[in-house]
Amino acid sequence: MTRRSLAKFLGAFLSIPALRAASTPAEPLEPFSPKDPLPAGETRDPVALAFLAALERGGALTIYYLGGSTPGAMRRFTPQSIYRLSHGGHLYATGNCHLRRETRTLRLDRARLG
Repeated sequence: MTRRSLAKFLGAFLSIPALRAASTPAEPLEPFSPKDPLPAGETRDPVALAFLAALERGGALTIYYLGGSTPGAMRRFTPQSIYRLSHGGHLYATGNCHLRRETRTLRLDRARLG
């Protein structure tokens, strides 16, 4: 397909009104943050207790995370918050992942202490 025929095809394709509206640039997506997170509450899970201890002392912990793009990878993680999205739901931790060098949200039932 030549450039000219590709340009004609795209021009005709974008002239359809429904597609023209869909092709306008959207606002950039912001990272997910829950509107009203619930506190972690009472827990007996050793992983959650280790995350809470690291959060209180402001330190990092070494874990193996069984989710994400590299399941089972060892990570250093510094938690910034721990919360639930619903009563009795999964615990989540948001913080700095030293492996990715970014802020990440981890589901604690997928983490194992290292």
